[in-house]
Amino acid sequence: MTISQDYSGVNVLVTGVTGFIGSHLLRKLVEYGAIVAALIRPTAPRHRIEDVASEVTLFEANLEDYDAVAKAVTISHPQIAFHLAAHGVGQVLGDVPMICRANVLGTVHLLKALEHISYERFIFAGTCHEYGNYEGRIREESSLNPQSAYAASKTAAWAFCNAYFYAGSHPVLTLRPVATYGPDDEPSRLIPQVITYALRGEDIPLTGGEQKRDFLFIDDVVEGFLRAGLAQPFPARVINLASGQEYTVSEIVAQILRLTGSQSRPLFSTLPYGKGELWHASYDTSVSRCLLGWEPKTSFEEGLRRTISWHQQY
Repeated sequence: MTISQDYSGVNVLVTGVTGFIGSHLLRKLVEYGAIVAALIRPTAPRHRIEDVASEVTLFEANLEDYDAVAKAVTISHPQIAFHLAAHGVGQVLGDVPMICRANVLGTVHLLKALEHISYERFIFAGTCHEYGNYEGRIREESSLNPQSAYAASKTAAWAFCNAYFYAGSHPVLTLRPVATYGPDDEPSRLIPQVITYALRGEDIPLTGGEQKRDFLFIDDVVEGFLRAGLAQPFPARVINLASGQEYTVSEIVAQILRLTGSQSRPLFSTLPYGKGELWHASYDTSVSRCLLGWEPKTSFEEGLRRTISWHQQY
């Protein structure tokens, strides 16, 4: 059977559906015929999911409110839960108490609510930033060194996922995707920012551009999550989603300028490096290939072309 057939008629619960990855995952689950329920903050913007909202059961529930979460879980009774909701992405510190409540307490509330039903998979979205600045090829067993409140909260939430597994063999699988890009990405991130400047023909303020990044196109990341939802149960396993290729920021900018034919000038070293800047991103991809049968299908150039095309339409 194909992935689409395997999800047909399956009860699925998703958090974080108004975010970049979550909205794309939601749309694919609907396309594949899953019976989808989603937890959504009452104040969350819904522009990313307007086209599929009528085909999804939406529960307005803040993850910090255990009773609301438990009610949604009881009613939806998911076989598979995808937990992508998060706060504080891209912030070094930000509102630390809020980040902890949303990312750590929210994860615990969802795990606790799921204890009362018989579910098959809990897929937790971690982040590659949990590894921090790590020398050498990053594997799932590599030491963690989070350097932002967001990354630290994800590491803490992952630890609670492990605790729930070991306390009651609850099926948990953690995915740590690298930087993800594609249509409808957050406009403040590197690739959409550079594309926007390039299409306008404006000069592009940048750091020195030496940082290395591993990027995945959104469709490939979504497929990784979908495959994880169908994978055999693993004991509190972590799996990195990565391409295994590194590009410097300056190389990324050069590719975008070439593909857009833009005359914009990259103004390197006009912006300071951020606190907690990550300089290196080299990931081993053997575990995702072996356990999920997953590897990216979209080349970086093709992904950029498709992203640029989306920006040209909007």
